[in-house]
Amino acid sequence: MRNFYRQRERALVTQLMCNSYRGLTGRSCAFWVRRFFGIISSRGASFGGIRARRVAVVAGILLGSLCFPGLDLLGPAGVASANEQAAKHPNYTRTSVAYQVPDIDLFSHDGKAISLVSEITGDKPVMVNFIFTSCTTICPVLSASFAEVSRRLAEKGDKVEFISISIDPEYDTQPKLAEYAERMGAGDSWRFLTGDPDDVLKVEKAFKTYRGNKMNHLPLTFIKPAGAKEWIRLEGFPSVDEILMEYRSAGTS
Repeated sequence: MRNFYRQRERALVTQLMCNSYRGLTGRSCAFWVRRFFGIISSRGASFGGIRARRVAVVAGILLGSLCFPGLDLLGPAGVASANEQAAKHPNYTRTSVAYQVPDIDLFSHDGKAISLVSEITGDKPVMVNFIFTSCTTICPVLSASFAEVSRRLAEKGDKVEFISISIDPEYDTQPKLAEYAERMGAGDSWRFLTGDPDDVLKVEKAFKTYRGNKMNHLPLTFIKPAGAKEWIRLEGFPSVDEILMEYRSAGTS
């Protein structure tokens, strides 16, 4: 278990570094520092406290280097090297898959009943990920990416639906999701869904995301262009720019 948490910790720190220098910080640096410290530090006790806080400190250093470039924490050569390595070694894999979405009702963070089939199938473009609010590793990164992607698309007038489905429905009640949505700055186009555990399990299995329990979940982003029959499945940690690129390219293919 110790190695498992260390792997998750390294994944988070790596993603913070890559996204910090590849487009995640479209908002002010202070905004993202508050986001990561608010999510990770407050959940420190979940994985023993010390480890999560250490990740938060590293996140603060990396993001702080953006807020205060005069500190030169990584140095110009370090930043250039990080960008070069990121370009050579993408942080994700891409596949195109057709999924059979189960005909079930879930509940959004604003308390509304949502037909999943109606919400994510049809002609409108949709992005989906799977998270849980007590997660201190993968989920804050996925959620921060959705926050920035949704902001950028909204600025350009793109109408895309964003859906984050909790894989811990017993803990993630509607009020918990509402609190999380507010913390992430979710707009009207971004819904957080929860529901009956059996129904959520059906969704996980339909999207081939189920790994036995929430602690084994994968970093996945799903993109369905308008009118498409297949989903683009991104496994790993694409940057905001890469998610936008995948969305644009999928919509024109």
